[in-house]
Amino acid sequence: MGQPTMGQPPMGPSPIGIGQPPTGMPMGQQPMGMGQPMGMPPMGQQPVGMPGGQSGVLPPGVEPPGLKEVLLGQASGFPDPRKDGLTYLGICIVAVVAVFGIAVVSNRVFIYPAVLGPFIGVPGLFLLLTGEPRLRPAGEPSPLWAKAGLWVATIVGGLLGLATLAFYFG
Repeated sequence: MGQPTMGQPPMGPSPIGIGQPPTGMPMGQQPMGMGQPMGMPPMGQQPVGMPGGQSGVLPPGVEPPGLKEVLLGQASGFPDPRKDGLTYLGICIVAVVAVFGIAVVSNRVFIYPAVLGPFIGVPGLFLLLTGEPRLRPAGEPSPLWAKAGLWVATIVGGLLGLATLAFYFG
């Protein structure tokens, strides 16, 4: 029995504990906190609200709210309003540039993207600049000025969207 041959692990307990589970732990399990940075939510859950996920997490499979849900009061805010605002602003820019480019090249105007570009872009700019309304922990409402500002930005965006029709057809 003596020494193990080349390529075989040593027999018996390891003198320094390498390759063995911690005492009291069944084989195949890790102690809490191993393999994951401290202070991070469990895998599969995204931080919501303030940076670092301090205001709660969305359970797996739950979709973050959109502009309609926040405006109609079905949600208290966006998980990351600045990122959502940048996305809405990007959609607006693509829609406006595409409609204008197609109008110049082919003398055709697609009405829906022409109207929806500013309708989405102005609230997106509001979200990008203010960072509100942010999703809060359960039971904590968003500030009233944030909801009112989002409503005003949406109305102004809708009016600008209608004004683009006057630009193309006027």
